[in-house]
Amino acid sequence: MPFLGKDWRSPGEQWVRTDKGWERMRMWRLKLLENLNENVVARIIKLALEDMESRHSALVTHSQPHIYVAKTMSREHQMQISLGDVLTKLDFAGAAKNIRRFNYVCKLLDVLINEKLQYLGGQAQKQVFSILEAATNYVVTAKTNTQLLKQLLVSARQVLIAEERYHLGSPTLWQNHMETVNRAESQLATVLEPVHEAEEGSRTLADLPNECLWKILGMLSDHLDIVSTGLTKKRLYEISAEELLWRELCLYHFTYDQVNNLLVSGQRRNNLDWNWKKLYLRLVKRHGKKEVYADMLHLCDNCNCVFWKGLGHPCLSKDGCHSSTEVSPHKFLQIFNP
Repeated sequence: MPFLGKDWRSPGEQWVRTDKGWERMRMWRLKLLENLNENVVARIIKLALEDMESRHSALVTHSQPHIYVAKTMSREHQMQISLGDVLTKLDFAGAAKNIRRFNYVCKLLDVLINEKLQYLGGQAQKQVFSILEAATNYVVTAKTNTQLLKQLLVSARQVLIAEERYHLGSPTLWQNHMETVNRAESQLATVLEPVHEAEEGSRTLADLPNECLWKILGMLSDHLDIVSTGLTKKRLYEISAEELLWRELCLYHFTYDQVNNLLVSGQRRNNLDWNWKKLYLRLVKRHGKKEVYADMLHLCDNCNCVFWKGLGHPCLSKDGCHSSTEVSPHKFLQIFNP
């Protein structure tokens, strides 16, 4: 019989009334689970986990790195905002670990290291090299963009040696930057393994149909990648030299007026010995390549906020952010002139 009284001598068991009489709650639960089907139990557990994840995601707020810029920024206000603070607020160290923002971060680092490093303050220098460390860790883990990082480290070493006596900050800080570059090069050396010949019988890129190879090469936006691919196999060279491929590259990087002006100037000089590849190389020499980034900084046209396009920002306008302007690395340094 169940113990229904409130006496302190009660064993503490909970009882439930069933068709067969009174049963302990603990034993009744075990019998209930034994009678359930395995599929039903799995479904109950799945629903419970989904409910727990939805509650957890509702409590988590996604970070939106951003910084507001005054539309009429005076020189005094500009001096109050240091480049180190801007790099921290926009989370460039975290952006270096994202495949969509990696190229943009590396381009900004390239400009800062080659043109601005010796003029930066100590805090900004620390931020630049902490971002470089984050980019190195990402490349070593993902094993992608190794050549891009290698060029960046070579530039950093050359600048550190050339500007050793003409920089802001202490010599100890400058030496710490050199040690950071040494560590990064040591980490990168573990990833840069020698290329081995393919084993006999194994399939390679050159075994794909011409249509697939043309499609793959057509997705490359850098002509150096196309030329390097063509140097590996004769078949790849023939495809990389096709006129249609270089024509598409010309129309992607340059406007119709730029292409037409170069053609007209060539006709005036009676220089008719040209093809699309030569035309592209001349256009690159005159206008430079088009900067292409999967995700980059934008400037909101309503609240004048600099933010990552892929992450958005808390717009101050009631209507929200309907339009924004792309911020290239050079324009970024014009806004936050170090």
